[in-house]
Amino acid sequence: MTTFSPELLEPFLKLPNTKITAIEIINGEIFIYVCAIEEKTNCHKCGKEVDKYYGMGQEIKLRHLPLFGHIVYIIIRPKRYLCENCPDRTTTTQKFSWYREKAKATKMYEDYILLSLVNSTIEDVSQKENMSYAIIENILDKNIDSEINWNQISELNCIGIDEISLKKGHKYFVTVVSAYVNKKLTVIALLKDRTKEAIKDFFQYSQEVTKNSHYNLLGFI
Repeated sequence: MTTFSPELLEPFLKLPNTKITAIEIINGEIFIYVCAIEEKTNCHKCGKEVDKYYGMGQEIKLRHLPLFGHIVYIIIRPKRYLCENCPDRTTTTQKFSWYREKAKATKMYEDYILLSLVNSTIEDVSQKENMSYAIIENILDKNIDSEINWNQISELNCIGIDEISLKKGHKYFVTVVSAYVNKKLTVIALLKDRTKEAIKDFFQYSQEVTKNSHYNLLGFI
């Protein structure tokens, strides 16, 4: 086991509202332990801010972007808070914007996996990333038909369309739509099938959103 200073990696994580508490390297894998900077959260029932500490939640282990060719895991144990505004004194566990509830990976790593699937297969990505086929399927499933945040797109250039089989051994396909967004290749949408109608509907919607706006649609890959 090897340990070293957290300050060396802090700028590279890009996990909002967190700080590194420890880093370990075990059998070539990097384990980064983080905690929240803010000592508060919002009650999941009434929505009000709460800061009365009520213990720790379960430890969560999330796959993150690789560093120096090594597999990286983020380890976090969210704090729990008591809401004294709710009659039943509701307890709420801290939530963070950088991972989905019950996910096995951070959102940044999910985006990385989606991009890796362009011109590839789930089996290929599974072997390259040393990640189970089922987890990659879950990442795809949770991102299908997710809404595009057009507010983060100032320029939309070439668009690419690729199809992949979602279920191993079955003819169930999804369509991956990728594009150069603000000069960076990004997966912008996952469509639930590969039919002409599904793709046509997506581009009709895109044209409606971008009509008479500042978006620049230059072409297709």
